[in-house]
Amino acid sequence: MDLNLIFGIVIALILLIYYANKSASKPPNDLNTKVKDDIKKSSLEFQTTDLIAKTYNINWVNGIVPYDGAKLMKKDFQLNNSLNVPALFSQDGSEYIMIKVTTEKLAKKLIDKIIDENGGFEEFSEGSSSGWMYLQSCNTFTIGYLTQHMVIRLNKHD
Repeated sequence: MDLNLIFGIVIALILLIYYANKSASKPPNDLNTKVKDDIKKSSLEFQTTDLIAKTYNINWVNGIVPYDGAKLMKKDFQLNNSLNVPALFSQDGSEYIMIKVTTEKLAKKLIDKIIDENGGFEEFSEGSSSGWMYLQSCNTFTIGYLTQHMVIRLNKHD
């Protein structure tokens, strides 16, 4: 085989590898960045569902219009198709809201958002309880993240 041919093939392979690595290490273009930012922003919004129509106007927490939790769980027992959808439940005369989330980090951000919409951290005091993270309480409700179930829970004070 001709030495010049071998040399040419080696140079072509080196250039091919160089340019393949160079294009793979480019930062994402503006369109990709905007899409990722939009996804992050939409994750911080409460979602709606087509599974049920019944919602409640509640007066003990601002910024949330929850769906009927019992009816929603009949359609979506684990709430896996109802991410970021507030669901109102009533048990033994007490009301609470659950919001299924995908990550602890998202739960923390949504809890902060709810606290901000309900007087800010000045109105809340930090608590602690086994199985709960980011537990905060105000005059009307307690809020926190239940790690085992991956839900934010708001318990109305009676």
